[in-house]
Amino acid sequence: MDKSKDQILELLGQITSSEQHFNGLEAEYRKLASTWLLAALGACGYILTSQTENTIFDPWLLVAVVCFMGSTGIFVLYILDLKVYHQLLDAFFIAGLKIENENRDWLQPVRVNMMRLQDGHGTTKRVLYFYFISIFCLMTIGIVSVWYIEKISHTTWPWLISAVAAALLKFLHWKMTNDAPNKEAIRLVKQYEQSSLKAENKKIDPDYLAPDGSEIRTLLQFPSGGLAHCALPPGKTTQAVKHKTVVELWYILSGEGELWRKSENEESFTTLIPGVCVSIPVGTHFQFHNPTSEKLEILISTMPAWPGPDEAV
Repeated sequence: MDKSKDQILELLGQITSSEQHFNGLEAEYRKLASTWLLAALGACGYILTSQTENTIFDPWLLVAVVCFMGSTGIFVLYILDLKVYHQLLDAFFIAGLKIENENRDWLQPVRVNMMRLQDGHGTTKRVLYFYFISIFCLMTIGIVSVWYIEKISHTTWPWLISAVAAALLKFLHWKMTNDAPNKEAIRLVKQYEQSSLKAENKKIDPDYLAPDGSEIRTLLQFPSGGLAHCALPPGKTTQAVKHKTVVELWYILSGEGELWRKSENEESFTTLIPGVCVSIPVGTHFQFHNPTSEKLEILISTMPAWPGPDEAV
């Protein structure tokens, strides 16, 4: 692995560490919101089941106060979670997506796949509903409590409180469910997917010599596989090698030659002419020769992607 890849992996490791840090903080806030919700519901149950004649305040009023205060607390946690720490997390997540986009030929698209598994929009919407449903439960109980006070007290102020609470609940639903998803992350995922449908012209000069001595021009390269143009000059014979981890599929484009293959149980010689397809399974020894005066050209598909010169032994 060259130095540039080492630097990229080191930077990606730092980004991942920061993502884990902010993910941990958000998880703690969501635990706290769940605890807050359960505590508020437990307090409401305690107030309604332990009421006595000497109670200073109406139990239903206390329930309403607990619910409205509980809703306020969960809303504050929502602000800290999604409006502060999640924004910081997004900054690192986008940086990781950019690195995956720029190095798609060898880097596994972990963050791209995470977005794909969440319908391309991440987890923000689901977390928003977690907070909204928690607030909705408490606000609903609070509004019902205020309505009950109005019914037994025949006053108008409980009705006003209920109207304000209902309007606030509607506003929260609009605000929380219409929070824009991470548009930059969505754009990067689409860019990655579109760039997967790429085309390149065959290069004139070879990129490198294969371990067996043939000329290789890389055409397309992905983590799951690659496509290359192979050429063997007239009168040349490659070295006999075998592959440790990759499978190759060959399609003869032009020229003529002969291929020798030997596995544990079989040995064969195949004439290579245009239109012929052959496979080179993992661990199969092979060697090919061009006895003609024309260049032998082969289209080679490698699965998974070619890992480097140490692959052939």
